[in-house]
Order: sequence, then C-alpha cells, then structure tokens
Amino acid sequence: MQKNPVKDDNEQIHGDSLKEVLEQTLENTQFQSLKISELFNHLGSKGFGIILVFLSLPSALPVPAPGYSTPFGIAIVLIAFQILIGKDALKTPKSIQNIEFQPKLVQKILGFAIACLKKIEPFIKPRLLKFQSKQMRPLIAINLILLAILMILPIPLTNTLPAMVICLLGISICESDGLLTLISIILSLFALAIYAFIIFAIIAFGPEAIQSISNWIFNNS
Repeated sequence: MQKNPVKDDNEQIHGDSLKEVLEQTLENTQFQSLKISELFNHLGSKGFGIILVFLSLPSALPVPAPGYSTPFGIAIVLIAFQILIGKDALKTPKSIQNIEFQPKLVQKILGFAIACLKKIEPFIKPRLLKFQSKQMRPLIAINLILLAILMILPIPLTNTLPAMVICLLGISICESDGLLTLISIILSLFALAIYAFIIFAIIAFGPEAIQSISNWIFNNS
C-alpha cells in the first residue's frame, strides 16, 4: 500500500505549482509509460491533491480513456474514507499503483490538463484557508466519496461531471485555494442533484430514459 501524508492545517505549500508538476511529469514520460506508483513517488508536499487530480483526469477530460473510471473511482472512495476517519497517512491499493498509462494517453491527458491550468492559474491562489482546515476534512471527504460513487455508476455519459468536480477539489488542495474548495463543494451538490434526477428517471421510466436525456442534452448544446 502506498502511503501519502495529509497536510497539517498550517502547513505552507512550497515548490512548484500544479501546472509545473504536471509539465515535469509530461516531460519525463514523453517516450515511456507511467505507472501510478511512479507518480506517487514524486508527489512532494502537494501529494494528496495531485492524487485526486490524476485519478480523476481520465474521466474528467474529453480524451478517450476507457476502463479508468471504476478502478480510480474506487481508489478515491478508499482515500476519502481514510480522510473521513482521520487517518494521517493515506494508502492506495497495490492494484491501483500498478495501473499503467501508455505514453500517448499520458501526453493527451496531461497536455489537455496543462492547457486548462494555464487559463485558470491566474485566478487560483492561497486564500480562505479555513475551508481547508482539519474541521472541513469530513465534509470534503463525504463529497469525494459521493462524487467517486457517481464516477463508478455504470450509466453512460455520466462520469465526466463528478470527475471534473473531484479534479477541481484536487487543484484547490494543491494550491491551498479555499475559495475553489467552496466552489467545488457547491458544484458537487449540483452534480448530486442532477444524478438524483437521472436515477429517478431510470427507476420511473426504465433504461431508455438515459437515451432520451442524452438526446435532449446534445440537441440543446
């Protein structure tokens, strides 16, 4: 099991920004595959946030990456549960550590993520640290668990939104941005409401309701 320490409330964020960490990872994996365990070994003080970002990226970005939502969603649930019960060191299963990204997929995922971070980086900064305090960890953990469960649900075209919110939570933790944490929690409530409606529609009208909802979304987008 891979351990990763949870930051203390007053720990300062040092070193590179999240964008710089991802750029370095992109450079190091230009011609080789990347195992999750190799990424975890170079996380530094931003470890937990980067774990969330990297586990949610394949499902959050419009890049074909089939097969990652379920195992990564399960990993996020396990990590969030450890935060919920107050663990100081997080663990990830060896089965998750051994998942390997092929070079082309790494380039696509990280390239898109870096491009997005370049656009939003000027608006991200350390602030409202009370929203990342020890007292807020249970609320963040519960949101992560619920969002990760939504990632895992075998409903077509429905894992992108929760993965995006998880990714935003990871970014907010990396950059100590309490405002982004608060925004992410509000977005998670919005996502839960949408999925509650989808699940109700499936129960009430059957699986064909998903196709009707998908057609409505694409026709109005």
